[in-house]
Amino acid sequence: MTADVRRAGEHALLLLAAAVVVACIGLGAPPRMEVAEGAPRLVRLALDALLPLALVQVLTLLAAARLAVSGALLGTRGARRALLPLAAVLVLGLAQLAFGATAWTYGTWVAVAQVAALIASGAAVLAACGGPGRVVCARRVLTFVAVLAAAECAYGIVATHLGADTILGFGKVSSLGRVTGTFVMPSVLATLGALGACAALALAADAWHEGRLGVAAVWGAVLAICGAGVVLSLSRWMLAAAGGGLVVTAWLAGGVLWRGGRRGTGGALRGVAVLVPVAGLAAAALVPALRARFEFLLPYLRGESGPIEPRFAGWLSTWDLFRANPAFGSGLGSFGRAIHRVQSVDAPDELWYAHSEPLNVLADIGVLGFALMAAWILVLVVRGRRALRSPDVGCALLAAGAAGGSVAALVAGLADFPTQFAPVAIPFAAFLALPAALAARPEGAPNGGAAGAGHEAPGRRKLRRALAAALILSTTLPLAALAARWAHVADGHAPGASYGERLLVLGREQLAGLAAAGSPTEAERRAAQAALVLAEAAREEPGLDETHLWLGLAHVTALQLTTSVDEAAARRDAALAAFAAARRVSRGHADVNLQIGLLYLDLLGTARNPHGPGDDTAMDALREAGALVPQAFSRAWREALARELPLEALRDVVPDRDHAQRGWARHLRSVGRGAEADAVLARLDRRPSSRR
Repeated sequence: MTADVRRAGEHALLLLAAAVVVACIGLGAPPRMEVAEGAPRLVRLALDALLPLALVQVLTLLAAARLAVSGALLGTRGARRALLPLAAVLVLGLAQLAFGATAWTYGTWVAVAQVAALIASGAAVLAACGGPGRVVCARRVLTFVAVLAAAECAYGIVATHLGADTILGFGKVSSLGRVTGTFVMPSVLATLGALGACAALALAADAWHEGRLGVAAVWGAVLAICGAGVVLSLSRWMLAAAGGGLVVTAWLAGGVLWRGGRRGTGGALRGVAVLVPVAGLAAAALVPALRARFEFLLPYLRGESGPIEPRFAGWLSTWDLFRANPAFGSGLGSFGRAIHRVQSVDAPDELWYAHSEPLNVLADIGVLGFALMAAWILVLVVRGRRALRSPDVGCALLAAGAAGGSVAALVAGLADFPTQFAPVAIPFAAFLALPAALAARPEGAPNGGAAGAGHEAPGRRKLRRALAAALILSTTLPLAALAARWAHVADGHAPGASYGERLLVLGREQLAGLAAAGSPTEAERRAAQAALVLAEAAREEPGLDETHLWLGLAHVTALQLTTSVDEAAARRDAALAAFAAARRVSRGHADVNLQIGLLYLDLLGTARNPHGPGDDTAMDALREAGALVPQAFSRAWREALARELPLEALRDVVPDRDHAQRGWARHLRSVGRGAEADAVLARLDRRPSSRR
């Protein structure tokens, strides 16, 4: 490995570290546009335009370009094998974009950038920490993650329990009373805290082994801060993930020290590994807020009536999405849109992610993509095992910390989605690659030669330069997207991440401005113009039900304004087609289905929409809305009664939910059908547990 490759790896690590810090402080993922209210105009513009996300993407692409210039991105033969599966995932995502095989173009672009960040992080660690000075490099990587995690946890604890429970002065949109650091979700803070705790434990053991007891004490304090952050995040699964990572770190590190002659310390660490689960159970029992979150699940686990963990229904819906396209999935990063084709009424929450990384991968890129992601992890794990038995005790201890952190992140991803975001994803990829880098045998130049760049084949040199140029040019994509978002928000419009979302905003604003039209003719012209804008929005965002809903509303508005019979018939047909398109991608959205159901009652009565999926009627849409949200059922029921629908049609509006069925029983009794009402109530009483 040449000195230039090592320097490139170090420079790339600095760029990636900057990207992680920006993602933490700048709230780049997920965007928190709601909390920008009341902020200074420039800050609000930056957040609404997703400036932090664009900066993270630019920094990671520059890191990849720096690696490509030196040849480190193509890498040594071993590095290429380790990162080839991820490169194949990247190609798969780009192919889905090129052939229109993704349900959400914008989401796929973001996911492609995220995969590029994983590749850059792994390649940077393999380049910087795979040669002379590898132990020093590994210490720096672990130190950065441990210090950053401790800073996040410390800030979160202070802000939540000693401050105003805000995030950098902005009001929290959720998770009041839970430590989140600078993130929206406690799970992201807890996973980063788990990574930091594993790193701190390994660094403490390394310092202890070298006799630097003061340094070891400092790392012990860092470990305590990270552990407290994980516990006070009140994340049940993340507590288990952190515990699993610490068990692996302590057990492996104990074995390293035992073999290195420190049998007392090694045995003590292995004892700690045994006690970590006990400490986790104690935290679950002794922290009242955390105990309450575990007790929340007990009625469901006992089969009793009570609240249900929302992840379970979401996982079933995700499995249905995977089964719809098992080979290649719905498109890399498209889950947030594609899930609304199949989302169950038992999963009323917005599912931007599957709350399970394996299921998310299966739904997004199918069996092929899942196999590639598994191969990436497996190759690095196999290559890194030798570092754990290195005769260099310090090297083996650092590898143990990275292995434990990787386990923590992988376990966290089984029941949540923290690795979807740069502050966790980039450190996770680095931790996964670090043991493999420490275990790497000395190699020559990236092309396999012994003397370095002078023996590099001309064709290979051209290839890496072309790759570097392409990566540098690709930084213009997030910058151009940022400029478009910034200009849109600066003009006073509501934020929109993608072009289609911004067109939706413009179309809605045009419809809202019809009241200012000087004449009916002008109003009709404006409605037609709004319909054109919304039609383009629907083409850009076919998986976003709101684009189709508002396109249909624009056609209905134009229908009400036109005096032409033929034009009115055409507008009515176009509106029904748009509403049908919305229904196809609106599973899980109570508001959209409620609105469409009411519009169907006005346009079709109880008849079927000829453009719709299956038996698409007003009753179907209203029943789905009512099954998702009780308030939606109340509104649907009032509207159905006001329109004096026949009893058979009213029956079709009622979802199979206890509150709705009891209301139906009361209505049956009020119209003199007491026997039928008694039968409905008897059926409900026989249910062992409705949990609805």
